[in-house]
Amino acid sequence: MEFASKLRWFLVIIAVVLFMVLIGWGLFSIARSLFDSGSGNSNNSTGQSQIIDEEVRLTSQASYILTGRVVANSEQRSYQIDVSSSVVSMTVYGSYGQKVIREKSYTNTPEAYSAFLASIDNLGVENRLNGTNTEDDFAEEGKCPGGYTYVVELDNAIRRWTTSCSDIPGTAGFNMNSVKTLFQRQVPDFRELVDDIDF
Repeated sequence: MEFASKLRWFLVIIAVVLFMVLIGWGLFSIARSLFDSGSGNSNNSTGQSQIIDEEVRLTSQASYILTGRVVANSEQRSYQIDVSSSVVSMTVYGSYGQKVIREKSYTNTPEAYSAFLASIDNLGVENRLNGTNTEDDFAEEGKCPGGYTYVVELDNAIRRWTTSCSDIPGTAGFNMNSVKTLFQRQVPDFRELVDDIDF
């Protein structure tokens, strides 16, 4: 009898503990959902989360790539600007990226890089065009053969592109011209590097 009584009390204690855990978990879930819905970014029309904004701020290298028209191998040109906390570099390529035409690099500082990242974040560089997905982020090749393709990459976390062809918008849900200008301004000799190239 004494054993049965102890077993009954043990089962009652277990039931009470489980009940309290379930109540606590339920309250936590409700509080979390209320907090998340109340702190959503109403200015982000594409539904991207605050986690992506954090990825922008923690980016170790940001790159901008412009690819020229699909023409003869000897005539084709492109360029890439890479920006990090210690260096800014620009490379002009020929032959579909197989030949380096010109390249130049400049010393950068963490403060300058932080200001740059804040600027591209404010331009919404993480925003995705509605109806596109991560597979579309890598589908730009050959989409605008008579024009230009523009790509922005933030480490391996974010990649967006658009084109100069009005019917091929790409995946960039932001103004690529503003982002392009910001990258170009990181290169003091940008005009000289592309002076004789049709970009």
